[in-house]
Amino acid sequence: MARALVLNSGSSSLKCSLLNLHQEFFDATSPVVWEGQIVWGHNDSVHTLELGTSPSDTLSFVATVDRATIIRTLFARALAAHKGDSKETLLFVGHRIVHGGAHFLEPTILDDAALATLQSLIPLAPRHLPSAIELISLAMQELPAPIPHIGVFDTAFHQTIPRRAAQYAGPYDWYEGGIRRYGFHGLSHQYCSNRTAELFKPYFQDRHPDLVVCHLGSGCSVSALRSGRSVDTSMGYTPLEGLMMGTRSGSIDPSILFELMRSKHASSDTLETILNERSGLLGISGISADVREILAARSNGNERASLAIDMFTHSVRRGIGQMVVSLGHFDGLVFTGGIGEHSAEVRSLICGGLQQLGVTLDSHLNEKGESDRIISLAAHSPVVFVIESREDLQIANECLRLLRGDWQSDIL
Repeated sequence: MARALVLNSGSSSLKCSLLNLHQEFFDATSPVVWEGQIVWGHNDSVHTLELGTSPSDTLSFVATVDRATIIRTLFARALAAHKGDSKETLLFVGHRIVHGGAHFLEPTILDDAALATLQSLIPLAPRHLPSAIELISLAMQELPAPIPHIGVFDTAFHQTIPRRAAQYAGPYDWYEGGIRRYGFHGLSHQYCSNRTAELFKPYFQDRHPDLVVCHLGSGCSVSALRSGRSVDTSMGYTPLEGLMMGTRSGSIDPSILFELMRSKHASSDTLETILNERSGLLGISGISADVREILAARSNGNERASLAIDMFTHSVRRGIGQMVVSLGHFDGLVFTGGIGEHSAEVRSLICGGLQQLGVTLDSHLNEKGESDRIISLAAHSPVVFVIESREDLQIANECLRLLRGDWQSDIL
C-alpha cells in the first residue's frame, strides 16, 4: 500500500499527516496512519508538539528553542511511524504553501529553482513564506531524493476569479506588475466544496452547488464558489485583507496608516506588525486571539470581549453578503476551520443576522453532532453545513494528480 506525508503549515501551527492511499485517491475513508502538529506560541509563550491524543504525547518547548529543532522532532516521530511497516511505499511529501503569486498556478515539484522563486515571493506573504521555505528545506534533508517533494499552493484555486474581482482600482498597470487579488485558503475552500457536493447530492439534484464557504480559524476568509470554481474571495494581495481575524485586522482604511506614519512616526515594519500580530480579536478583546477564551470572558460580562465577538461576527456576515452578491444566488453556506467547525455559538451569532438571505439554523443540529452535517432547518434554502476541512486530503490528491499527469482536470 502506498502512502503520502502531508505537511500543512499555517499561521499558528504545523500539521503533519501520514496517509494511506485508499483505492484510486485519498478520501475521507483513507486511513490516517499517524498525525501530529506543532502549535507555535505567540511572543514569549511556549511551543507545543502534539503527537497524539494522550497528554503524555505532548511536548513543550520554551520560546527560545529554535524552530528547526522542534520541526526535526516532529519529523523523527513521523518517520518512526512510517518505518514501523517497511512494506509501505512513501510516494511523496506534499507541502501546503500559502502564496504562489503569479508563478505557481499548479502543484509543482520542489527543487532549488522553485525554492529560489519562493524566496522572491516573500514580500507577498512575509509572515508565511519564510517559515514554509525553512520547512521545505528541512524536509528535503530528512527525506531526500528520490522521494519527490511537491508544493501545492493556496492561491492556485482562486485563479478562476474574473478580472473585475481580481484587479484593484489603483493604476491600471498594477495588475500587470502582479498587484492583484490572489485569495487564500484555496485548498480548504476547494475541499469543502467538493465534499459538500459529494455528500449531499440529493439536495442539489446531482449538480455541483453554488456555495459561500466560510473558513474561520486563526486566519479567516469567505469565498463565492460557482459550480466548484472560485469567482470571488475576501482575502487579497496578501492574507491580511478581508475579514477580522485572530490577530489580523482584516480590511481597514489605508489612510489610517498614513495618519499613524505622520502623527506617530510609525515605520512600515511597525505598522505591518501591528496589523498582522496585534489586531483582530486579540487587539480588540485585549485577552486572546482564541475565540473560546473571548466567549468565556464575554459570558462573564467583559465588555471588550463582547465587542470583539460582535465585531467579528459582523465582519463575517458582511463578507458573506458580499459573496452572495458576487454569486447572485447561492445554494448553501458552509462553515469550516477551527472556529467554523467547533463554535456553535459563533455560527448562531453569524446566522442570526442572515435571515434576509433565507438562512435559518436548527438550534439542536447546530449544537450537536459531528462535522460534515447539515445544521439548517429542513426544507429551507440555502442549506447550512458544517464541513471538516481536510486540507491534507486535498493536498495529497493534488500531488497524486500531478504525478499521474492529470492535474488540470479538476480546476482549469
